[in-house]
Amino acid sequence: MILTCGVFAAPVYGQANISPFPASSASPNAPKKVVATAATRAQALKLAEILNSEAITRRQIERAYTITMPVLIKNRPEFQEIEKLYPGISDIAVKAEREIIEPETIANLPKLHQVIANVYADYLTAADIAAVTEFYGSPTGAKALSAATEGNDLSHMIEKNLSGQEPNVVADDVRQMAGGAAPQFLANLNGEDRKKLISFGLSSSGRAWRAIQPLILQAVADQANVTNRSTAMNVAAEHVLSAITDYIKQQDANQSVGAAAAK
Repeated sequence: MILTCGVFAAPVYGQANISPFPASSASPNAPKKVVATAATRAQALKLAEILNSEAITRRQIERAYTITMPVLIKNRPEFQEIEKLYPGISDIAVKAEREIIEPETIANLPKLHQVIANVYADYLTAADIAAVTEFYGSPTGAKALSAATEGNDLSHMIEKNLSGQEPNVVADDVRQMAGGAAPQFLANLNGEDRKKLISFGLSSSGRAWRAIQPLILQAVADQANVTNRSTAMNVAAEHVLSAITDYIKQQDANQSVGAAAAK
């Protein structure tokens, strides 16, 4: 039986929330709701769009489909067996899935932005949102966004799909995906960057930002499960199956022609 590539289990999550503090130290207080206004909701949406931009998303998709997914697929015994019979079939499957999933992911970005912005607006004050926006707009924050773009690790999600696990997404799945950016970010900091990161982390806005991260992870996971139930996921699976079926037929035909010519 030919196994198709696993589709993305979650929308790409580009937010770079990287803290210099161990999870057990200086833990922030539980987040408290604030009274959101039209102005703070607009601020929140703009911040969500900056931290999860289309450019970041497309780069993460590029890395997933050209680096992570091909390696993981070709390391699986079932794909190794089919590759022996039909070399290149894994690449065909990856390409076919991307043709459906990439535009679907980009089309769903506004929904993801709104879901994340709702958390920001419900738990961050206008001053908090402004402080977070200012931090990520700084050279230090730009390094965090760069790390999120290049360091987010989708291998866990891809392996989960390839192994046939239940496609339901939980907050820890998203945390593992986003967590790959931290080492790359911290390694690129100079002394001044570290001072600015610590200063931001110790500020009231920085503590509020850290406190809402579990809520954001859960919101992203919930949105991912909504996306997983969309018809696009079924379309992607059918598109992959069709692509590899056509490839097998073409390869079989080519072998038949070659065998006939050799007689």
